[in-house]
Amino acid sequence: MEMAAAAGLTLLQAKEQNPMKTTTFGVGEMLLHAVRAGVQHILIGIGGSATSDGGTGMLAALGAKFYINNCVIECPKGGDLIHLTSVDLSSLDAFHNVQIEVLCDVSNPLFGFNGAAYVYAPQKGASSEEVKLLDSGLRNLARLCKADPSIPGSGAAGGLGYAFCLLGAQLRKGVDVVLETAGLATHLHDADLVITGEGKIDSQTLNNKLPFGVMSMARTYNIPTIALAGCVANQDLLMSAGFHNVVGINPSDSPLSEAMKPEIAAHRLRKTAKEVVKEMLLNDKHQAK
Repeated sequence: MEMAAAAGLTLLQAKEQNPMKTTTFGVGEMLLHAVRAGVQHILIGIGGSATSDGGTGMLAALGAKFYINNCVIECPKGGDLIHLTSVDLSSLDAFHNVQIEVLCDVSNPLFGFNGAAYVYAPQKGASSEEVKLLDSGLRNLARLCKADPSIPGSGAAGGLGYAFCLLGAQLRKGVDVVLETAGLATHLHDADLVITGEGKIDSQTLNNKLPFGVMSMARTYNIPTIALAGCVANQDLLMSAGFHNVVGINPSDSPLSEAMKPEIAAHRLRKTAKEVVKEMLLNDKHQAK
């Protein structure tokens, strides 16, 4: 499963992005549908969320109860967390018999300056004041649930990682699972260059996201890695971390709506990949002289 299919940032227009009002309720509905169909082992990726509700929406869909005073909040949202007064998770016991593996590319805790709200909420549409409210709400949630909010990955997907911990799920580094499944190590033995990519590549990529994992493995074989992305920031930082080069595939004046079209993205990706490989070959030829 992919949580972004139900609560992803790309599902919203820019004017709709607001982690105070978005919810992971749809993620819970996906899980519930799978469990009712008899699924006992779930593998789910939790990157790219539009939410910062601590996973309360997902848990509510699975039967948990969240209260503000004596009123049940049927579909909790990010802005509700700071007002919660009590939580009832007793109905979630049945899900402890379901094996859930969560692919999580970041190690952020639930709250704090390195937590879900401060690090990720701004890119989901939160103002600086809303970031503070969301962080306080996540702190309140942890106080009510009494589970460890410092578990690496708890802050992933707006705190959805924390909610999965409450379900007894196993948080796994998505990068490890992908690299293992792809058998990258076996493909590196005869490689001269590795090309990887990400929608937006920036300082957050260094929080053990997939391109960083690919580059780190390639470095053990002394193979240069070039990263291609739709949007690039912190290029110097990325290159100092080990990337041979970091290249954006879109013109600077390209509208996001245009860049997000699959056929346009595919064309630009192919074109940029050819250009960077050609440039490397020319540089190698020049150095050989």
